Amino acid sequence: MPRVLGVAGIVVLTAWVGFGEGNPHARLTEADVAWDRGDYPRALTEYLALLDGSPADDVFEAIALQTGELFKTTELTTDGGAPRFSPDGRYLTYEVGRGVTRKTRLAAADTPTTTIAELAGYGASFSPDGSQIAYLKQTATLELQQLEKSAEQADGTERTRITAELTAAGEIAARITIRDVSGGAEREVDTGDRRKSALRLAADGAVVFTGSEGTGVEQIFVIQAGRPPAAVTSGAERSAPFGGTGTSTRDWSSASRTSRPSAEGDSPSRGQLLTAPVRML
Repeated sequence: MPRVLGVAGIVVLTAWVGFGEGNPHARLTEADVAWDRGDYPRALTEYLALLDGSPADDVFEAIALQTGELFKTTELTTDGGAPRFSPDGRYLTYEVGRGVTRKTRLAAADTPTTTIAELAGYGASFSPDGSQIAYLKQTATLELQQLEKSAEQADGTERTRITAELTAAGEIAARITIRDVSGGAEREVDTGDRRKSALRLAADGAVVFTGSEGTGVEQIFVIQAGRPPAAVTSGAERSAPFGGTGTSTRDWSSASRTSRPSAEGDSPSRGQLLTAPVRML
């Protein structure tokens, strides 16, 4: 009789342990109990183990709410970059594609999967009131496409040389364009034959951009009230726009009544665009 009871005890214990290990809700309960008593290392270990097992949505949401906040994401594209919201939060832009054929999509924040407009260009920046967008319009000419293809096929110093030629040609060909968000009307801003690498719209309607004349050093230019571009920096060192490092083109504040650093993140790299999924939180 004692032998039978012992076997039964082993069966019950095995069943209880198996239930706890195989049932994600049981493990979740154990992790929650550990969390409540302050045993956070054990709780987090259990939560991570559950997440590694691709749990159901209700388990995922419970862990998110217990450890912080629950965010839902909406994937907009698998090859995107440079996402940016308008200052009033009503609109957003993001880039799709790469190289000379990349485009910028405009969408409303409450319906992000519906494209309002697709702009042939990159480097979009909202005006401080969110009513306009400035971007670098880029026409993928045969010359630019051939240079891009040659750069991809070349190696070493030849690739470096062709990439530099492609960057220069693209920046000269790019046209600063300002678009009305609601109406869609566009106008181009005359910058002569200067190279353009990044831009912002200022609060007073001025256009601020980095660029250079010929093979000169990149500087910051301002265009106000239809006047020709005026350089506001000088010198032999490459300009570091609004908090940049001085070695690459950086993002600037769209509310640039004065020059100040921006928290929006880096603008697209010159000549190339790294692509990644763009998701809405």
